[in-house]
Amino acid sequence: MPENTVDDVWNAFKVDDVWNAFKVDLSRRDCPVGLTPKKFEGGELIYGPEDADQILYLISGYAKGIKYGGRVLIVDIFGPATIIGELRIPEAHEEIEYQTLIRGTYESASLTDFKIFLANNPEYVFPLLVNNLRNSNNFINKISHFDMEQTSKRISYILGELMDCFGEQTDRGTILPFPVTHEEIGQLIGRARENVTLELNRLTEYGIVDIKRRDIAVIDLEKLKSWPNLSKSKFKETYQS
Repeated sequence: MPENTVDDVWNAFKVDDVWNAFKVDLSRRDCPVGLTPKKFEGGELIYGPEDADQILYLISGYAKGIKYGGRVLIVDIFGPATIIGELRIPEAHEEIEYQTLIRGTYESASLTDFKIFLANNPEYVFPLLVNNLRNSNNFINKISHFDMEQTSKRISYILGELMDCFGEQTDRGTILPFPVTHEEIGQLIGRARENVTLELNRLTEYGIVDIKRRDIAVIDLEKLKSWPNLSKSKFKETYQS
């Protein structure tokens, strides 16, 4: 039987496998911690600098990582089966907070207990590093698109990424399972809310997206991704002839 490759580990790895194994380890060590799921509503802060000694596991719902500085940026959006607080750069705890987007549940435990678990079960260390690399790549890819001068390119990229990662098919098109504001999109791409609104209005005019309050539906992902690369006349010629 052939040995597993790095790609095999990358593709087969599931964060919930690590968390479930961690919970079993805690019960065996009779640790005095309760991993009772905690409920949260949208807009709640669930992890900040003061929680650096804790680790969270997102069971359901969605959260955003917010970096404060000269400009507020959303560095990433996380869905279910995400571990927050593990093996991260120490400085990040001082800069990034995690806020929920919709209601959901999470479990929390001591980061020290988690480190003891990894020390006793080193087979889980590499998969977690792979997961962190995957998350880092997402962030680096987003930052690399910040050199795009056109707001249209930034919005096209970030909406396409969000729909690819979290999108659900409906009669209206592809929608996100959580609401997103124009300001949040601006924080994702490093643009002012007014610029985002202007560009989304153009996308709506050309029948690429459908917006109802904080709910954005992408009617045609192909059109969305080609939108920044075509002039208005070329776009009409290609898609509206």
